[in-house]
Amino acid sequence: LNFCTDCGIFTAPYAETFDGTTWGPTAFVYFDSELDNCWDATPSTQGAGTVFKWVVDNGTTASFSTGPNGDASSAGTGNYLYAESTYSTGGIATLYTPVIDFSGLTKPTLSFAYHMYGSSMGDLYVSYFNGTSYDTIHVITGQQQTGSGQAWRMAYIDLSNYNADPASFQFVADRGGFYSDLAIDEV
Repeated sequence: LNFCTDCGIFTAPYAETFDGTTWGPTAFVYFDSELDNCWDATPSTQGAGTVFKWVVDNGTTASFSTGPNGDASSAGTGNYLYAESTYSTGGIATLYTPVIDFSGLTKPTLSFAYHMYGSSMGDLYVSYFNGTSYDTIHVITGQQQTGSGQAWRMAYIDLSNYNADPASFQFVADRGGFYSDLAIDEV
């Protein structure tokens, strides 16, 4: 039995740090969809064994030589989401935001922190969804940091061409290989 709250439409500005008490479970409690009441995730349908999916974590990931040491905040002690690749198989893991109305903003921008350290790092695709179709609006390819302790980077995506209707976004992690724990924070 699954209980959830209808989130409706969020009005921008909207921010998510993944630090709230509703976020969970952690990396080794694998789940198939709901991360909290308003964000959803779909695991990979490819491969066998433990599937590639988005999970909540803080501190370092459980894998050596991939992933961040902590979240994107200056203290590095909060939560972040990452696609656990080391102990999984499969191709892609998809994360869905709630629906956001940003039509009232004059220069709407989607921003997020990302950490992509690992020698076999895959890619991150960001798509806009208007309720009917997806449009890929940003792609980050391959390893972006060279160590777990390196600073998170920020992405800023201009949404001026998309602000007519409320929309949601998806973050798609395309698994590269064993060393490709891809993380996002501060959306």
